[in-house]
Amino acid sequence: MWYRAIPGCLLTVVTGYTIPFYVSYIFNKLDVKRPNRRHRYHFWTTYLLRRDEHLSGNIFVTKGLESIPDAP
Repeated sequence: MWYRAIPGCLLTVVTGYTIPFYVSYIFNKLDVKRPNRRHRYHFWTTYLLRRDEHLSGNIFVTKGLESIPDAP
């Protein structure tokens, strides 16, 4: 009957959703030393992340125009 397929389906769904979630956490901690990666799908997003890292040393700390040094 159809109800015999429920344990197999649950096992497939649970492992299909939980294993990649925790494995990506482990690999991100090993690779970039933090649990989450930043999204760098578009050029502008990558540019802004590089700018923030250059200005503050951390991509999670954004600074405004007042923190950008003037040209010499």
